[in-house]
Amino acid sequence: MKGTILLLVAVFAAAALVVVPARADDDVRVSATVSPATVSVGEQVMLTIQVQGKFRRSVSPELPPLDDFDMFEAGTSQSFSFVNGQASSSITFNYVLVPRNEGTFLIEPIRFTVSNKQYNANPVTVTVVAAASGVTAPPAAATPDATPPGDLPGSDESIFVAASVSADTVYVNQQITWTLGYYTDGRVELLRSPNYSPPAAEGFWVEDLPPQNKYYANLHGRQYLVSEIKRGYFPTAPGVYTIGEARVDLVVDDVRSRGSVNDFFSRGLRGGFGQQRTLQTDPIQVVVLPLPGRGKPSGFEGAVVSNLTVSTAVDKQVVQVGEPVNVSVEMSGIGNMRTLIPPALDKLNEFKVYESGSSTDSFKKDYVVSGRRKFDFVLVPQAEGRFTIPPVSVAYFDPVKGSYAVAKSIPVPLEVKPGTPEDARKLVYAGGGDDFRVINRDIRFIHSPPANLTVASPPFYASRLFVVLQALPALAVAASLVIERRRRRLRSDLGLARASRALRDADRRIAGAAKAFGAGRRDDGFSLLQGAVLGYFADRMNVPQAAVTSSDIDAYLDKRGVDTEVAAAVGRVVAACNVARYAAGAAESVDGSALAAQARGALAAVEKVLR
Repeated sequence: MKGTILLLVAVFAAAALVVVPARADDDVRVSATVSPATVSVGEQVMLTIQVQGKFRRSVSPELPPLDDFDMFEAGTSQSFSFVNGQASSSITFNYVLVPRNEGTFLIEPIRFTVSNKQYNANPVTVTVVAAASGVTAPPAAATPDATPPGDLPGSDESIFVAASVSADTVYVNQQITWTLGYYTDGRVELLRSPNYSPPAAEGFWVEDLPPQNKYYANLHGRQYLVSEIKRGYFPTAPGVYTIGEARVDLVVDDVRSRGSVNDFFSRGLRGGFGQQRTLQTDPIQVVVLPLPGRGKPSGFEGAVVSNLTVSTAVDKQVVQVGEPVNVSVEMSGIGNMRTLIPPALDKLNEFKVYESGSSTDSFKKDYVVSGRRKFDFVLVPQAEGRFTIPPVSVAYFDPVKGSYAVAKSIPVPLEVKPGTPEDARKLVYAGGGDDFRVINRDIRFIHSPPANLTVASPPFYASRLFVVLQALPALAVAASLVIERRRRRLRSDLGLARASRALRDADRRIAGAAKAFGAGRRDDGFSLLQGAVLGYFADRMNVPQAAVTSSDIDAYLDKRGVDTEVAAAVGRVVAACNVARYAAGAAESVDGSALAAQARGALAAVEKVLR
């Protein structure tokens, strides 16, 4: 009888193991959406596939044939939740579709398989209309500074870089817009963000020109997603100069099969750290012309700008003799305003003139550098009367027009009234009262005796503080020995040194990302934030940052016993950065500042466990 009962218990237990997963599979829900549902030829459509339910393994959706679209992966995000002891997952797959032809296209139900059971998403429809009149599809493909298609590699390249300049012959201090184009057709999967190294450029003043420009271009009959980085180069002297090679370091997935759509989180099951590749541009030679000698006005001090304006302002127009007046001379124009020198204030014989400082503000609208240079002066009038601060003249060379010009401010009137004689200086109590003059200094004050007698304090050498201070040198020597021993250990153990500063370096990068988000530079912010998280785990694992993937992070956290919620939070930050950086238009939906705070909290929680 006892054996029969044990047999029944075993049978029911086995049945439970089979039935429970089946019920979990029944909870899986797959949905598909497109945004927008109506677009023009060459515009982008975001296809989002969301899978929710109780499943453990990360699998990929099976997409139907999409012959009428060019498709690009735009990132994957995954989240976990625990409610009443039940675990559930949610995976979102994002794809960018670029329609090739007009018409109404039905995207067949997308399949998703869990435990050998197939689930279908709802079909979605995309309506494609003709491109608007006067608009060339794809948009922004005809960027003025973009590299000419004839200079690009052949059609067999899936990913490449090319550099170009807005002009190869310029004047001294004239802006050259250098553009790096990063081209990818989506056939190559990257395991981390590309690492860009700018070119060396001796003889130039360099300005970065954010933000990055992204668009689609059709080259050799193939659709490419193009990401552009621009920089402004200002040559400092005439001659022939070279803008060197720019380098982009990549880590390509050497396991993932081309043309297939695999899950972002399942790579760790297959192993591999990727193949490192380096893409490099060609150097570009630039001819810098000297400024012409013909037509150079007198007083020219080397200013090379366009549309220069000069204005003069004072803080008050009615003063007394000896009362200082603050004068500001502001110059605005297009170009490198930092090269402008302080102007001369002429014909001010009745004033003492002092320079009190300067400031420069730079602007980078539409990838053109402009700015405002402000010079501050203090004028001290020496005589009464009605005076005029004469116009401030600045001679400059306009490189766009190729000619010299003079910018002038308008005169500023100033009235100086009689002042108080210098020998009638008075001392006034801060609290008010009658004024009094200092007559002489030969009277010594009478010091009254103390009202009470006090006990004299013991000498300092007899106090406890003196004894404690005597021990400080010995404590300092001991502390220095401990510090030196740790420094030697850090120098000999690279892994320990990297691990000890991992969180500090990550905090610095996250702070930079938060600052970039606050300034509106979202692309820079997501790049810094992703580098902070990946760099932290690279330092902790003592491996190159280029070799760190999301699956490696998951495995490391699991091995070190980090809570699953914390690990999931780290994964969400990395996935969100990938979506924001590589999904066109998706960055606007991500709150960068909140994501930076989440990253800081997740890394702090990880650090507590690893210590």
